[in-house]
Amino acid sequence: MEIVWTQEMSVYDEKIDNQHKRLLNQLNDLKKELSSGVDIDPLRKIIDFFGKYAKEHLDYEEVYMKEHSFPGLEKHKKIHDSFRKYFEDFQKKFHAVYSSSSFSAKDIKVLLIEAEKFLADWWINHILKEDHKYAVYIKAHSK
Repeated sequence: MEIVWTQEMSVYDEKIDNQHKRLLNQLNDLKKELSSGVDIDPLRKIIDFFGKYAKEHLDYEEVYMKEHSFPGLEKHKKIHDSFRKYFEDFQKKFHAVYSSSSFSAKDIKVLLIEAEKFLADWWINHILKEDHKYAVYIKAHSK
């Protein structure tokens, strides 16, 4: 099931909202790819995107919170660090499975379904809840 961007997802910052929209689009692309089978090239591109873009986004978001003196920054950074660690571990597992001599499409699909579930949960619990904490704070304290 595709997740559709709604205005309630906004954190009141156009750049971060656009980053979230790109992340959401990639998550939806991952869901589509998994429902149609395992074509490794598009899946590798999606994984590479998450690896690079999520890092850039999380770093930007932390700078944004710091610039606005968000008091929950350290707690939020720890949550980001858990995402970074999960994704680093996922990439290691993916590359190990993909480079294995006994590599199978089923092994890749199982790993990617796990990642898709994690990312969907992340979207709901992090972006819709945790990110809204800084959004509400910044909106209330902006000049």
